[in-house]
Amino acid sequence: MLVRRLPAPAVVGALLLAAGHAGCSFQSNFDGTNYRCGVGDVCPSGFMCVDGYCRTSGADDGGPDGASGGDGGGPDASVTARCGTISLLDDDFEDSVTGVQWWKWADSGVVVNETGGQVVAHIAAGTADAWGGYTSSALYDLTDGTIETTVAQVGGRYTILELRSFDGPRAQLLVEDGTSLLAGVYSTGNDGVRATATYVPSTHRHWRFREHNGWLYWETSPDGNGWTELHSETLPFPPDHVHGIVSGGGQLAAAGEAQFDHVNPDPFDGRFCPGTALSDDFSAAPFRPLWDDWTETGCTMTETGGEVVMDFTGAADVWCGASSSHIYDLRGSSITWEVSAAASASMFLTYVQVIVPGDDTTRLEIGMEDGTMWFLQDVASVDTGYAEATFSASNHRFWRLAESAGRALFQTSPDGTGWTTQLDVASAFDLSEVVAIIGAGTWGTGPGTAVTTRFAGVNAP
Repeated sequence: MLVRRLPAPAVVGALLLAAGHAGCSFQSNFDGTNYRCGVGDVCPSGFMCVDGYCRTSGADDGGPDGASGGDGGGPDASVTARCGTISLLDDDFEDSVTGVQWWKWADSGVVVNETGGQVVAHIAAGTADAWGGYTSSALYDLTDGTIETTVAQVGGRYTILELRSFDGPRAQLLVEDGTSLLAGVYSTGNDGVRATATYVPSTHRHWRFREHNGWLYWETSPDGNGWTELHSETLPFPPDHVHGIVSGGGQLAAAGEAQFDHVNPDPFDGRFCPGTALSDDFSAAPFRPLWDDWTETGCTMTETGGEVVMDFTGAADVWCGASSSHIYDLRGSSITWEVSAAASASMFLTYVQVIVPGDDTTRLEIGMEDGTMWFLQDVASVDTGYAEATFSASNHRFWRLAESAGRALFQTSPDGTGWTTQLDVASAFDLSEVVAIIGAGTWGTGPGTAVTTRFAGVNAP
């Protein structure tokens, strides 16, 4: 069997992405952003079919749409169910292990652990500006979404719930010095504290960000039911690509702990966007926000002329690639890669994958080495489906991974229109939460000469 074990993206520096809460078995049609529905269709939990869309069935929040002044009681009845929403980011922290939906980070002087059903950031005594916490490893869509956490204890100078855009702008709901509850916006060009209140732990135990109609709401609650608005304003940054963050830091004379219980304790019964929603014609750099890219010495990777170009010197054991920054649902869907040039050399691989977030040992994969293509389904590094074909640059320009009726389909095409199924196997793992990858690399002693692989698009017209 030709297949070589490829390195996990984490090994070569990629940012591993991760799943939030899955929970999706409803029937409705995705129109690219929202879910359309008709007579007899089933919408997600908490939604109903209204005017052709899945919409919340709850009462109005008591305030005008798209303006401040409401009581923060919840989204208005016009909210539509969206895929890939930040409401899918869910963790109860009960397993005492950092889930793959998070990056754990800590400066010197801060220790972050998951223990007793909480994320705990222990901030040592001192004067250094040290921080630690959890950042969502995937990007999410904030539109009509919420992120909520329970703050069991504040610690350090600051305890923070944060929304951060992929390019840096951020909104924060935080407690300073254990006494002041603040709403703030930073790195936007219009930075500052927007509102303050005296922090009362029992009154402000639950914290929430909510987006609706282009407005962002900072809200608190004593019990996670009735919510009080601290501040609201028009979105300070685009909502499409955001991280959720819980953190503590800013050392004081005495050590302290910031403790968070559960993120999104009422999981959203929705789904991630279908694989076809990932679309990039590689016409403009940078890779973010759609991709997290990685390179090693001996490989350069650029977006130029409508292609991702991966140039290798031919040295041994060098890998380049990119993984999708968002999570996708491959069920009833597909992802298509256009491979405009793939060097046919020994000990040089060109490949595409969909993987379980954070685990490249469970994946669907199409690859090529030295004139031979392979088609592979792996579960925990055990092959559960495999086929090979002689590579033709003209006949195999398009590579597609798809799912249909419980089957994983590995397909090729000369033009992206007519498809040949190279392998058709029963899906052996959950395809509702996957990450897409493009990559290439050398193994063994490498080809010894310069080689190039080019991708001309992913689900591109």
